[in-house]
Amino acid sequence: MLVFAVALHNLPEGMAVGVVLAAMLSGESVITAAGAFALAIGIAIQNFPEGAIVSMPLVGTGLSKKKAFKYGFLTGVVEPAGALLTLALVSFIEPVLPFILSFAAGAMIYVVVEDLISTGGSSLKAVEALRAHGCEVIGMVASYTYGFPVAEEAFAAAKVELTTLTNYEAVVEVALSTGYIKEEHVPMLAEWRKDPAHWG
Repeated sequence: MLVFAVALHNLPEGMAVGVVLAAMLSGESVITAAGAFALAIGIAIQNFPEGAIVSMPLVGTGLSKKKAFKYGFLTGVVEPAGALLTLALVSFIEPVLPFILSFAAGAMIYVVVEDLISTGGSSLKAVEALRAHGCEVIGMVASYTYGFPVAEEAFAAAKVELTTLTNYEAVVEVALSTGYIKEEHVPMLAEWRKDPAHWG
């Protein structure tokens, strides 16, 4: 679902580049070659972290790095395809350009990105706000989650799929393997995670 959402998000980005290039080539616009080039380079650069957002969770699920990279790369391939398609159909697309740009804006908020998930309260408020304004939110991407039961229940109730780059269990495992904590600390950390508000 994340791969599909990012690929869908990238298509209108490519179309935006195609529209700018078409306007420049027509000679009837104030858009310069430098401006079109800057837009294309800017969008290309931001594709690197987007690809990582796709690839890293896939590696975390057990997929090989090679396959995860391929999926991340393929989500970006739709951009030049969208640009070329727009260039080829520019005479037909121009009347509906405002709708295309609206679609691009919507696609950019199709997946909600958060940095850290604790209880999920503030994150799900963002989802509620987007849905209240007519957006369809298919999932949320976060850097880290504690995996608190209350958060898992809240996301399930809101029907929001949560994908994270790492989680509490992974941090504990790394801390143990590097000697930052000892084996006897693991059960205590697990108990804390079950109910931190009343722990101890």
